[in-house]
Amino acid sequence: MDYRELRRAVTTKGQAEEDRARDHTFYFIEVDGKSYRATKISHSSRGQIDPGLLATMARQMRLTSRQLREFVACRLRRDGWLDIWRAGGHD
Repeated sequence: MDYRELRRAVTTKGQAEEDRARDHTFYFIEVDGKSYRATKISHSSRGQIDPGLLATMARQMRLTSRQLREFVACRLRRDGWLDIWRAGGHD
C-alpha cells in the first residue's frame, strides 16, 4: 500500500479532517461527538509504506494491519471502522 492510497482512504472513506499545520499531517475523526487523532503521516512520505510503519499506523487507527488494508481496499467501511474503534481496538 502506498501513502497516497492511505491518505485518500482516511480523508474520503474515513471522513477524517486533515491538519497540515505541523511537522506531520494529522488526521482527526469524530466519534460520538468527540474528536480523536486517528493517525499522522510525515509531509515528505512518498511511495510504499513499510510493513512496520503500516502496523503502527493501523494501531493508531485501532485496527489490525489486515483491517487497515481492507479499509483502504473498500472491504471495511467507515461504520465498521468506527464500531471497531468504539469496541476499543483489535478483535
